Amino acid sequence: MNMTQILHLALRLTLLFALSGISIDGDASSFDYQTWLQSDHDIKQLKPWAEHLLADDIPDNDEDLLRLHTITGNTEQALASLRSLQQSNGQRFKFLHYELVLRAGNQSESIAALLSSALLEMSDLDAWSAYEFATYDLTSGRTYLDWLIGHARGRDELQVPVAMRVLRQAIDLSVYTLAIEATSEVLTADQTRRFHIQQDVLIHGEDGVVLSAMVVRKRHKKPQATALEFTIYANPVPLANLRSAIRSAAEGYVGVVGFSRGKRSSPNPIAPYEHEVTDVNTVIDWISEQPWSDGQVGMYGGSYNGFSQWAALKNPNNALKTIVPYVAAMPGQGLPMENNVFLMANYAWPYYVSNNSTLDNDTYYDSDHWNALRQNLFESGRPFRQVDAVEGPANPWLQKWLAHPSFDEYWQSMVPFGTEYERINIPVLSITGYYDDGQISALQFLNEHLSNNPAAPHYLVIGPYDHFGAQGISPPTLRGYTLDEVAPINTPELTYQWLNHVLKGAAKPDLIKARVNYQRMGDNQWHHADSLNALNQGTERWYLQADQQQEQTGQLRRVAKQQATASTLTVDFTDRGQSRNNYYPYPIISDDLEQRPGLLFTSAPMQEGSSINGQFSGNLVVTSNKRDFDFGITLYEVLADGRAFHLAYYLGRASYAASLSERTLLEPGVPTEIAFTRTRMVSKKIADGSRIAAILDINFNAFAQVNYGTGGDVSDESISDADEPLKVMVSSASYIDIPVQRQ
Repeated sequence: MNMTQILHLALRLTLLFALSGISIDGDASSFDYQTWLQSDHDIKQLKPWAEHLLADDIPDNDEDLLRLHTITGNTEQALASLRSLQQSNGQRFKFLHYELVLRAGNQSESIAALLSSALLEMSDLDAWSAYEFATYDLTSGRTYLDWLIGHARGRDELQVPVAMRVLRQAIDLSVYTLAIEATSEVLTADQTRRFHIQQDVLIHGEDGVVLSAMVVRKRHKKPQATALEFTIYANPVPLANLRSAIRSAAEGYVGVVGFSRGKRSSPNPIAPYEHEVTDVNTVIDWISEQPWSDGQVGMYGGSYNGFSQWAALKNPNNALKTIVPYVAAMPGQGLPMENNVFLMANYAWPYYVSNNSTLDNDTYYDSDHWNALRQNLFESGRPFRQVDAVEGPANPWLQKWLAHPSFDEYWQSMVPFGTEYERINIPVLSITGYYDDGQISALQFLNEHLSNNPAAPHYLVIGPYDHFGAQGISPPTLRGYTLDEVAPINTPELTYQWLNHVLKGAAKPDLIKARVNYQRMGDNQWHHADSLNALNQGTERWYLQADQQQEQTGQLRRVAKQQATASTLTVDFTDRGQSRNNYYPYPIISDDLEQRPGLLFTSAPMQEGSSINGQFSGNLVVTSNKRDFDFGITLYEVLADGRAFHLAYYLGRASYAASLSERTLLEPGVPTEIAFTRTRMVSKKIADGSRIAAILDINFNAFAQVNYGTGGDVSDESISDADEPLKVMVSSASYIDIPVQRQ
């Protein structure tokens, strides 16, 4: 488990235990954090907390019951919770480190013997699953525990969520430490017995680059196809990357993990995004020349690793036969900017990947620091380009990216562009989610590919997943929404089913029945379409009709009023006490829609049997007193009980709506049409009695640069440019095209 997974687990469980009215008293509240922190993590000192929580029946899930019973020494109860946990999620080796420690009575030799005996009975694939606990980063785990204790120290009352986070991380770190230290030699011996492993292969490129790679293959000499993952995320725990290659070997491939230049053992300077076009192909060429290669390479992986697959295809390599990109990033499109609006979400990412040859977890996960930076920059009103001066250390990569506010040749050089997609004829399986932050990039790759090469065998799997859920085994709940029973997918399994189909002639995965395969939320079914265009063509035009009695509200109507009306958005950029365009889908279901700023337009109740499937788009007819503005449109289903279900959103810059590469400024006081298309896809059955709502607002918050509308480089604008409030009149001729399907 990497640090990202740790933090997401902590967040998820904290929400489960958000019982802030309950506090810990007695001996538990007098717990001496400093003494415990400087000790050897004596879990016995945590026992009063655990007993108190168990006595009050506060935990209601097997994960925390396992932890608390382990702390109190109730081995049988802990094992019962563990068995229930493993059976419920179908993962036999989930929390294996706990099982080893509990069954071996905390004795290192017994833990090692127990695992050694178990591994002898396992298949290669089961062994791969069993190795997972050893990928945990003990250093990052200790850093996170220190952070938790630092936040809890000095509180007069220790609230349950705070206590639970400390308890979870303390016992997890203790059990991981004992299990990992006791089994390191056993795991190495088992891997050596099963596979031929090379952890530090150096690959030399024609331009003088030296790239690092890991290679894992079965102990026989028969040439095989290769499954390649190319990544910038060189984990400080080598097994975390190696395990990916081990999985491929266990599935019947040569497993290779290649690293970006400067990462792991590569001596070259680190350069995110800029050299993957050549570097990935250098690795593919090297693979195809090896005696263990049958000349076929398939690539897979998510986020940056998805981007690297598309980078390789800018100059297609004959040995590359298929790619499986999950939540693929497109530099200049999803991050560091979305539709030409620079975001703060990944401000710390360059430090994370370029500060050293592995990953700088301590810097990246200092959330207090980055939250303060974001807010301080916003409140200061300083130009976005001066964020370094607010934060302290220089951020040269961000500064380089800010020099390219258009999707220009710099960004275009990193991935296929325009007619270059015509040359990409290999099978592609793209996987993303409705609530994936990077969905806009993943769909951009798909749309560009099929627009330029309509016959390309490019397939899409999409459902109610976020950036992490779409890359692994998607959980049954997401941000408060319970997925339909059929919705969760196992992306790694689907990956190898696809590789087997393309590289070994196996049947196509059962889920892949058409070009677009999507799970419609609310009807518990998967659906299939020939293309995204086929879905999007089934649109209905909804006009934004102002309500003259309610200034900030209006109607979504199928027919425009003959007499034109207008709604007005007014934003004072000097007022830093406000936050506008709260589009982010967290939680997915909320109850405060009418309290949000912006213009709210709501439809009449939908017909029975309606659903929304595809990407919305639209055309705004606006008159602005500025030369530019950033705006957002968010779609919701308003349920009969008044709650709002987040469907999809658009964020973009008005001057780039027509083209990501060419800026067209507005003429103040002159009506202008702003057509927008690069939105997110969603599919959901609309509940009986629900209405559709759209919020149109100006983007003005601490999570992105502020566009003051001067027409100059937005990164150089500041609060001194806020000479008068922005006023945008939205004509009732404006409309949104929503892909509605009716029975």
